[in-house]
Amino acid sequence: MNRLLSLTCASLMCVGGLASAWLTPTEHAALRNHAQLERMVPAVIGAWHADPDASPPVESPELRDRLARVYAQVLARSYVDAGGRRVMLSIAYSADQRENAGRQTHRPELCYPAQGFAISQRRLGTLPLSGHTLPVIRMVATQGERIEPITYWMTLDGLPENSMFQMKLDQIRGGLLHNVIQDGMVIRVSSIDGDPAHAWQVETAFLNDLFSAAAPDARRAFFGIRA
Repeated sequence: MNRLLSLTCASLMCVGGLASAWLTPTEHAALRNHAQLERMVPAVIGAWHADPDASPPVESPELRDRLARVYAQVLARSYVDAGGRRVMLSIAYSADQRENAGRQTHRPELCYPAQGFAISQRRLGTLPLSGHTLPVIRMVATQGERIEPITYWMTLDGLPENSMFQMKLDQIRGGLLHNVIQDGMVIRVSSIDGDPAHAWQVETAFLNDLFSAAAPDARRAFFGIRA
């Protein structure tokens, strides 16, 4: 009986090991997507141009170290138009969205409070883009007298994904059905403005200009739109 039990356990362990290996995705979507943020985001976007003299965001050494561990690429630029309107664009790219890899994109709701900001007015919204509609999240980050309305969304393997539950399902589906380790981005636009409604209008205008200026591969990567 003991010998039979031992053989049974050994068989189950073997099957479990094979199943685990079979269920673990091995192909990186990053190898297909070839994201190069500096190339994909133009310095001139419609009436907007990147401001080389803009001060970089203030980040603690701990936060910079965490970002370096999580993201393969980070692009942060400040854009200004002829009327003096200014927006800050941040795109962070992770090549591996598996939770156990420790490289999942971080939501601004977590990053901003870690730097001392309070979050308010968080809501789901939609961004009209030349006949398309993109689901986004809008919120306001406040620290002292600094009021920063934000528009952002996340992508998973090139598709917009703002529901954590749906993101988990899509990750499982991608691994099981397509043997893919999915990549992802968090794309954020913000501005310093005490009037959130006005700020979100300006951010919408900028993002529409980015959509129009983007090359097809960038449009797919950032907005999930193939047309």
